Amino acid sequence: MAETGNISKIAEILANDLFSRFLWYDTGGWNQNWPCVKEDHFVEKRRRKKKSDPEETSPKLDSDETVSASHGSGATENLVEKIKILSHPSDVVFYYDEPYALSRTYVNTDLKSYKKGSITSNAVAAAIESLALTLECAELSAEWQEKFVHEEKSYGVVGLLFIYNHDGDYDAGFDEILAKVNREKLNIPRHSRIFVLGPRDIRWLDNVRLDMKELYSDHELPHEDHWSFYYPDLVLRKKVQVSARAATLEMLTGPWIILSHPAHDTKPAGYVIYFRGPGKHAEEYLYLLDHLMHYQMVKREISIRVRALEPDENAPAQFKRAVDEYIENYDGQDSELAALLRTITFDLMPQIKSQFSLVKIGMNRG
Repeated sequence: MAETGNISKIAEILANDLFSRFLWYDTGGWNQNWPCVKEDHFVEKRRRKKKSDPEETSPKLDSDETVSASHGSGATENLVEKIKILSHPSDVVFYYDEPYALSRTYVNTDLKSYKKGSITSNAVAAAIESLALTLECAELSAEWQEKFVHEEKSYGVVGLLFIYNHDGDYDAGFDEILAKVNREKLNIPRHSRIFVLGPRDIRWLDNVRLDMKELYSDHELPHEDHWSFYYPDLVLRKKVQVSARAATLEMLTGPWIILSHPAHDTKPAGYVIYFRGPGKHAEEYLYLLDHLMHYQMVKREISIRVRALEPDENAPAQFKRAVDEYIENYDGQDSELAALLRTITFDLMPQIKSQFSLVKIGMNRG
């Protein structure tokens, strides 16, 4: 039992390390339960029951109980029992300020630490359905708001299912598992959303976290107090909270993460762009270059570094090809813009995997 507890603790440790690096904050209460306030919140429990003799009358079931399946001449039948939910869990509630709205986002997070064989469509679907009910209740629960919400700002609540593979053997197939979830059964509040980070997503974000840490150690970045994640002014939405520095869930689940930093020591100000795609074709980088140009990020005395984690083997060549093509189509080979675009660097991130000692975690918990 102690080892099981330590395994679940791994997800807590990693989530805290991970999201703090992306400038999220937690509300201080971990592993909190709070009362359900919705009368129609039930959970289905399946159980086996011995079948009655065929000559006997069928057993009468409670109103909350239905026969889901029987197995012909078998000796048992499956029953589905509806049990009223008494409380909802909040493993942790993170928060960050929105760049394009005068509001704060609270992320009610369900942390899972599974071994490879436990990552199944049924387990994922059950976790998402439970999180949807939690969100629906959180919007109405005075106790949830008293525990986690700051009074000085308007806010929204989203759900995050964080599925970490603690044995490191799960590498593919999660998208197929996620596709099997019946979205019609989810009672997600109209103004809320659920995000799911699977093992590959977490591995990607963890490598970005560790790369930022390594760049800081090598004096390539200033201290994180001076970082911010970059949000340009959009056509229909302007950045209204200058103090909003965190990477939002939309950025963390998008095609790239852009870190902005000021000049420090002898290093110029600039951007570090963590590019998630495989980079197999130049078109992927042309899309990125167009983004940089559209928001006027390519300037003199501004450094731009593109970093990728497991790109295609031809990715560096494709990136150079994209730069050359963009220069040719935009302003010609000998222009000032061409010189600036050629200063953009493309590098591979070192692949790192966070390691956790169950023994050490147990000792720390004690």
